[in-house]
Amino acid sequence: AIVTAYDYYPFGMLMPGRGTDSINAVSNVMGNTLLVYNDFSDGTTQGWMNYGNGTISNAGQRLKVRTTDNFAGTYKVTGMVPGRSYRLRMTVDRGTYTGQLRTVLLNNYSWSYFYYTELPQQVNQVDYSFTATSPSLAIVTEPFNTGPMNRDFYIDNFIFEEIRPQPQVDPVTSNGCITMTRSKWVTTWVDSCNYVYNWQWPGFLVEVYNGQPQATTVKKTGTAVEFNVANGEAAVFTLSVLPNVAQSIDLDLESVQGNAQLAVQEEQGGSWVGLASTVATAKGNFTLNFTPTQAQVKVKIIGPCFVGVKKFCTKKPVMKQENVLVDICPADKDKYRFGFNGQE
Repeated sequence: AIVTAYDYYPFGMLMPGRGTDSINAVSNVMGNTLLVYNDFSDGTTQGWMNYGNGTISNAGQRLKVRTTDNFAGTYKVTGMVPGRSYRLRMTVDRGTYTGQLRTVLLNNYSWSYFYYTELPQQVNQVDYSFTATSPSLAIVTEPFNTGPMNRDFYIDNFIFEEIRPQPQVDPVTSNGCITMTRSKWVTTWVDSCNYVYNWQWPGFLVEVYNGQPQATTVKKTGTAVEFNVANGEAAVFTLSVLPNVAQSIDLDLESVQGNAQLAVQEEQGGSWVGLASTVATAKGNFTLNFTPTQAQVKVKIIGPCFVGVKKFCTKKPVMKQENVLVDICPADKDKYRFGFNGQE
């Protein structure tokens, strides 16, 4: 198969000024950019999470969701760039669940939905395109109203892609060349900070590891969110990240009592493994540097401890689009029959 297209002289020397763009790279510019693809073929849940009291697992290379009560389902968080266009597709099989089922798309920071679809068929194809208005998206599939509990539905072939703009073509110029506007992407580092007490999204969850009833309490004040984290428990929130790129998380702690373990973890092979950690014993700023291999991580405050979180910042690369002009000229002027100088 042809992987890379070059402009060569007949005997192998690359012509001056010619490019070495791969065919795949050109395809990405002309078409959509695949951001997330989950086919669950690796036996894991590939970053999907429990929603409410739903439980998830990988069953037959599909995501299996057990409905334990009303609104118990699954969700996934992925990053976006406001103002850009995206398309989401996935297959939802109702399995043994016979009640009402839906997929909801939400702005992840405000937790307000902008798309909602019921899933009445046995096998449903969700396909929706939209323009982002927030930097993060939550995709929730859940039962709603009243339905039978302890039943299963399935998700497969989740595709999330950015809709790339088509190139603009100008008329043919006098020398026979065509001038095209071509998209170019560059990476810039962006700091993003949020004062936690202003958040509307209930993004903090509590994980219990000791099998006991949850004892951790959370209270919102005028300047912080205070976590009284019990022994054997952790306050947790999920963060969308860029895989295989170094980035950082900074926590501004207004108060600390005890030894608060701060950790970043990601799912690998069905288990959550540590990427970075530190211990806070007094108030201040604490930075966790890490390089993830997946598209989302968990940030944990592990007890026993009392922590007041004032501000949360991330620093990560963001792709920015630029447009450049490219001249495409007839190829016959470059086809020297035998040589490297055209003096025939």
